Amino acid sequence: MTRLFWLALGWAFLFLGILLMILPIPFGLVFLMLAFVVLVPLSPWFVRRMRGMRTRFRLVNSAFAGLTRRVPVPYRRVLRATEPMALRSDRW
Repeated sequence: MTRLFWLALGWAFLFLGILLMILPIPFGLVFLMLAFVVLVPLSPWFVRRMRGMRTRFRLVNSAFAGLTRRVPVPYRRVLRATEPMALRSDRW
């Protein structure tokens, strides 16, 4: 039941973040980051989509790579879970 609550909250943050991106001051980025932190540990589908997006778009990948170096350690683990497989060191 709590997993369902967190998933719903994460998707609500994502939707709200996308809606707020049209504002002159991008408040939507805050909600997008919250959605990202909530959805990556809970949704394998979301992780696959983020890996695909990071593989296809270099700008997105470089932005996430720069963000990975700046955030605290618990959030680094979340961001590293979405790295494209070519960049991951724990690949096998």
